[in-house]
Amino acid sequence: MRGVAATALRKFGPDARAAVPALIEALKDERWDVRRAAATALGRIGPDAVAAVPALNEVLSLNRDENVRRAAAAALKRIGANRSGE
Repeated sequence: MRGVAATALRKFGPDARAAVPALIEALKDERWDVRRAAATALGRIGPDAVAAVPALNEVLSLNRDENVRRAAAAALKRIGANRSGE
C-alpha cells in the first residue's frame, strides 16, 4: 500500500510538496519498491523537495538495490542538488 501511495504522489509533481516529509520516511522502508517510488516522487516534486537531499544522498551511498540508487540519483538531479547537497 505504501508503494502505491508513493507512486500516486509522483503524478502530482510539485503539487505534492506537502508529502516530502512522508516520502523522506518512505526512503527507509524495508521494501525496495517503496524506496524507489519515494525517490521517484521526490524527484518529480523537484526543487521543492530540497529537504530530502540528505536522505537521498544516504540512499545513494548506502542502499544495496541498484534500482533504488538510480532513482535517488535521478531525484537529486531533478531537485538540482549535487552529491554534497549544495
